[in-house]
Amino acid sequence: MSDTHSPRLAPLPWNTHADLKDGFEAFRKRLGFYPNSMMILQRRPSTVKAFRQATQAISGDGSLIDAAMKAMITLVASRVAGCPYVLAHAAHALLHAGAEAKLAAIHEYQRSPLFSAKERVTLDYAHAAASVPNAVSDELLARMRSFWSEEELVDITALIGLYGFFDRWNASMATPLEADPLAVAQKYLAPHGWKPGRHAPAAASVPMRE
Repeated sequence: MSDTHSPRLAPLPWNTHADLKDGFEAFRKRLGFYPNSMMILQRRPSTVKAFRQATQAISGDGSLIDAAMKAMITLVASRVAGCPYVLAHAAHALLHAGAEAKLAAIHEYQRSPLFSAKERVTLDYAHAAASVPNAVSDELLARMRSFWSEEELVDITALIGLYGFFDRWNASMATPLEADPLAVAQKYLAPHGWKPGRHAPAAASVPMRE
């Protein structure tokens, strides 16, 4: 089988829709690239706008959860779903949150001294909440309550639910990985079995429209 795959819907150029351009440019400034998941989704501009609002509300500047914790939650939850695309993006986010050592040790978070008791129970919760059927128990939620407020629990659980969408969206669309998250995943996740699978890019970048 080839190491590259064609996306089931090709990413459109970032400037296809005039009313989406500013938001996509903000993505590029923050991430360093245009995310192919959004380049595909922009066939329905209203859906892109809705997810921008949801993402900003759940994990934007007003989130009560810090950037590294959000990236770790996403990484563990998406490992349950098994989406290589979201895993690579979560690894990229964790690296850029300044937590390289934790990224390298995330597969052994339950044992590694790099992770606090609060982080361990939160990642256990992410794993349980992302499981099908859901595996969050009353005992686990009680442990979470010992570390997090009710408002923080809402942010954490909403984040897991948000990336549940992206896990399914990107797996179904065979979204091609961008060069930066692909390189991070190959360095930090591939030693633990990660492979790009259907997300291996045929080209490293989204086509640009003049």
